[in-house]
Amino acid sequence: MEDIQELIDDVDKAYLDTIGDIEEQFDKQIEDYEYIGELIEHDIDLLSLVYGDKNYDAMNKYYETLERNNLKQLDSLKKQRDFWKEQWDAAVARGDTQAAKQFEENYKETIKNLNETIEEAAKNIQNKYINAIDKIFDELDKKISNGKGTDYLNTEWELMNKNADEYLDTINTAFAIQETERKYQKALDETKSIKNQQALKKLMDEQLGILKNKEKVTQYDVDRAEKLLQVEQARIALQDAQSAKTSMRLKRDSQGNYSYEYVADNGAIDDAQANLAQAQNDLYNFDKDRYKSNLEDMLSAWKDFQSDYKDILEDTSLAEQDKIEKLALLREQYG
Repeated sequence: MEDIQELIDDVDKAYLDTIGDIEEQFDKQIEDYEYIGELIEHDIDLLSLVYGDKNYDAMNKYYETLERNNLKQLDSLKKQRDFWKEQWDAAVARGDTQAAKQFEENYKETIKNLNETIEEAAKNIQNKYINAIDKIFDELDKKISNGKGTDYLNTEWELMNKNADEYLDTINTAFAIQETERKYQKALDETKSIKNQQALKKLMDEQLGILKNKEKVTQYDVDRAEKLLQVEQARIALQDAQSAKTSMRLKRDSQGNYSYEYVADNGAIDDAQANLAQAQNDLYNFDKDRYKSNLEDMLSAWKDFQSDYKDILEDTSLAEQDKIEKLALLREQYG
């Protein structure tokens, strides 16, 4: 009887040793799959760092390799799950509480690993899908933009809109010049002195010539021509006030006789001088504001150019020839 019991104990021990070996093999197999997965993920991260996220074909190969590895790991974990479930049920059936407890723990641990691997596999499939979509849109982007990229087109569009806001179009330019000429002509018609008419006509010819000869006319150009007209009109008004004899003054001659004479109105002269000074100051501030605005625009454009230039140089996804072409396009955009 003792011999039989010893034999049973030996069988149980051999069985448990066998189960232990199987568990070790399972663990070793999962460790190998996880190690391979870590190597692939490392290569994906390295590829992204060196070449950026736009090396779609190479990234797709790694995602597919990782997907195959995940599927093999999932298959292995499912087999482990089924194995431990069978062992657990068998131990419960024969009343082996200790073995049943161990098999239950192994089963639950395998389920946990299986769920985690399913999540990782799902994330990889999602990344693979996003990479494929990004590739499609990148190819469409290049096709639409004739290889320049929509980033280039967006920048070009912004610069065009900025220029459109800055410069008058053909119709508005013609209208602005016509209106400016009308204002000058009206001022000429209202000027009585031939000398002042000649000065005003000279100014009109100069300003209209500037506007008509410009390739692109800004609202500033039009407004400045009108402000120069206002300065000239104020100068003429002062001259008229100084030469006009509208005030009467009592005057005594050398014989002591009193008489009235017409003299210039000092009040009107003071007002005309103030109006001229105001018109000149308005023109000065107008030019100063324009200078400041131009300087700010130049600095802003220079900063944008530097930033875009730096982004291209630091873009590891671009080949050297692509960088050269993009930099050339950038210089073309910013002139």
